[in-house]
Amino acid sequence: MGSPELSADGYLAKPYDQLKLRAQLEKQLRIKRCIAQVEALRDRREWEQALAECEKLHKQFPALGVLIFRIKGLIYLEQQQYQKALAVFERIRQAHDKPGFVLRLG
Repeated sequence: MGSPELSADGYLAKPYDQLKLRAQLEKQLRIKRCIAQVEALRDRREWEQALAECEKLHKQFPALGVLIFRIKGLIYLEQQQYQKALAVFERIRQAHDKPGFVLRLG
C-alpha cells in the first residue's frame, strides 16, 4: 500500500512508444490543468473552498471521479477529519475491488 498523495498518475509498458508517451503526457497535463484551482486552494489551506471545487469538478468531469475523491480524502486528512477521509478512501477501495465497476461516487 502506498501513500495516497504519491500514487502514480499513469503507466507505460515497455518498449515505450513515442506516440503513446506523448498522448499520456498530454492527458496528464490536461488533468493537471483541470485540478489546478483545487490544488491552489489546498496550498492556501482553504479547505471548504477546495471541497466545493472538488464537487464542481466531479460534476463537470465525472471521468476524474477517482482522482477527485482521492483529493477530497487528502483534504479531510489535512483537516484531521480522519473518519471522513477513511470513508472516502474506503469507497474508492471498494469500487476498485469490483471488476467492471464504473466509479460514480457522489
